[in-house]
Amino acid sequence: MDELILFLRVMLGTLFISAAVTKIGDLEKYTLIIKEYKILPEFTLYLFVRFKLVAEITTGVFILVGLYLPFMYLIACFLMLLYTLAITINLLRGRREISCGCGGMAGNHQLSWTLTIRNLAIFFGCYWLYLSSTDWGSLDALFSGQRDHFFHLEVLQVILISMLTLIMGTMSKLLFALHKQIKNLKETLK
Repeated sequence: MDELILFLRVMLGTLFISAAVTKIGDLEKYTLIIKEYKILPEFTLYLFVRFKLVAEITTGVFILVGLYLPFMYLIACFLMLLYTLAITINLLRGRREISCGCGGMAGNHQLSWTLTIRNLAIFFGCYWLYLSSTDWGSLDALFSGQRDHFFHLEVLQVILISMLTLIMGTMSKLLFALHKQIKNLKETLK
């Protein structure tokens, strides 16, 4: 069970970090996406976007390295509920044409009920991690003197498997995008 928890922890941490990094790369575009949701007053957008990015990157890094895990899982749950609520509000308003603004590994998609279900699945995954929390492979374990929970061959194996899974997922996403571009190019050349 510790292996599965560590695997999911690496995935979750990487998901949050990749999302934040993507948004930081084009902060102006991301701010416009949040504005399109038409939930927050315009004067709060600047502060909200920066606060959310700090929360995402901090949560992702702390989950990835294993610091303050129970608290970080609760923050991840809160963020996932926040995203789900914003998407649901806009879907109920009939607004499907805007980008979700997810970024990173999650990608950017137009709003849909599928995104709501995906976000709820991630929320329940975060909550399960909170309930099943282990310090296996975490800095919390190292700092509390449980070196065998940190310096363990199985910990390294799970981290390597997690990273390979992430790389394979990213490569398949890139190959799918390349396939679409080639297909579009063929159609325009006809």
